[in-house]
Amino acid sequence: MRRGLVVVDAWSVSKSLLDLGEKMHRNEPPQWSSEVKDNVKNFSNFLDYVCDIERKKGTTIIHTFGVNNSQLFSQEKINISQLTVDEKDKVTFAIQLGATILESNIDEVYFCGFHFGKCIQMHMGESNRYLSGKTARGKRRKPYNKSLWKNNRNIALNLCMILPPPLNPETKHWKNSWKEDINEKRFNYFMWNV
Repeated sequence: MRRGLVVVDAWSVSKSLLDLGEKMHRNEPPQWSSEVKDNVKNFSNFLDYVCDIERKKGTTIIHTFGVNNSQLFSQEKINISQLTVDEKDKVTFAIQLGATILESNIDEVYFCGFHFGKCIQMHMGESNRYLSGKTARGKRRKPYNKSLWKNNRNIALNLCMILPPPLNPETKHWKNSWKEDINEKRFNYFMWNV
């Protein structure tokens, strides 16, 4: 069985990328606080370790960033990821993720990264929409891969960070993604191990 590990939104926390993202995509990549940036760096080191092990097992690693960042990807010599992106890895964004999964001949997909309860579920939803044969307007077309659509709902919980609270909780909606989203029956939850 060919496996894929989709790493969601492991944005680089370098100032040059954050500045470029803000100019091109209205505050995307995210403008994180210093504390969150430190957490991202430390957690990204762990995800790098996991990706190295999974590559050795033959797992396809797919890095996905934002909804549609084709302009950002076209910039020369910009490392958009806080993780090490291997030359065999795939790099895409949410709207193209389903097609990337299908083109990679993967049988089973696991999601991880940033952030459980928001972006991870959004990227999974976008890829499932493509794999199920639904168009953005809800019309039906022939499903591309029905068995992959069923095997594309796996989340490796210990490879996910939860969404941090906003800097100003009074003005921004914040949910406890762990309590609210862990009960979603449409997802399969796993713990990664070596």
